[in-house]
Amino acid sequence: MSAVVLDTLPNSRHRLDLEEGDPACSVDSITGKSTLKPSHPVTDEESHITYDDECIYGEAQPIQQKKTIHRVLVRVAIFITIALASLGLCLVLAHETLDIEIPRTLSELKESAIHLEQVAQETSTGYMHVTFVFAVLYLWQQAFSIPGSILLNLLAGYLYGAAMGGLWTSALTAGGATLAYLLAYLICEPFMDLTWVVNKMDVIRTQVNVNKKNGGLFWWLLFARLFPFTPYWFMNMAAPMLEIPAIPFFVSTFFGSLPYNFVSCQAGEVIGQINTTADIFTFSMIIKMAIVSIISLIPVVFGSRIKKYMNNRATRKEGSINLQQYDPIPVLPV
Repeated sequence: MSAVVLDTLPNSRHRLDLEEGDPACSVDSITGKSTLKPSHPVTDEESHITYDDECIYGEAQPIQQKKTIHRVLVRVAIFITIALASLGLCLVLAHETLDIEIPRTLSELKESAIHLEQVAQETSTGYMHVTFVFAVLYLWQQAFSIPGSILLNLLAGYLYGAAMGGLWTSALTAGGATLAYLLAYLICEPFMDLTWVVNKMDVIRTQVNVNKKNGGLFWWLLFARLFPFTPYWFMNMAAPMLEIPAIPFFVSTFFGSLPYNFVSCQAGEVIGQINTTADIFTFSMIIKMAIVSIISLIPVVFGSRIKKYMNNRATRKEGSINLQQYDPIPVLPV
């Protein structure tokens, strides 16, 4: 009769070793199947290295990371290609239609403003051309998050005035941000695998989900525009990934950008008196911007109360019955 020895190797089951057979062969006490044993004693270090599942998945992490980086680079290349191609079309349109270039300095802005004012005042067609080209340039700049909107705001204030220019540039800001929103569907999906983006998105996603449940998503978006805790370009590109609807995104961007656009357009009315961008933000301009921001903040602060009041009012209106519209019930003689 053969002697039985219990094998107590780490990370393995107890086996029955048969002395007559191959010493490297053993029989599993549970399944009854023969298994191969290593020809030398197995140490604790070898058992963890050889049979640990983390070794299998650990090798896949660098490969997955390389694939993610490759996908990100491809999407960035597509984004840059679209931006440059659309920029070329904008430059050709501005040059062929109005014979201007995109202003990059205040001196170029003043020259373009005088020229565009003359074109707009000549004929109604000229005015439409100026408005259309201005809209195309502004939308492009906002869609690709190009800095320098202050120059176009000054130009809008010079051409349309503070009130009309502020409304017009706010509408274009919202439209350009919505274009960036749509571009995010094409570009941003691989970025969701990057650690920094995921961490940032998780914080914003929590706030978005809470405000969705409370019905205050619009007010949260408006607050984020008035007092941005994260860059505009990140909010524009992250919004579709966070499943933020396009309509509240557009409307909140319009009202959120209105204070800044209004103040900068008001400065554009006296563009001839501005020598540097520092001249725009004078003490009086800062006070005006603060006042407009405070007024815009009222619906943000009291948004939930306003919504509750309107819901209660609608409920009372639907639940009440106007007795005057009904004829009195006739009394039958007894």
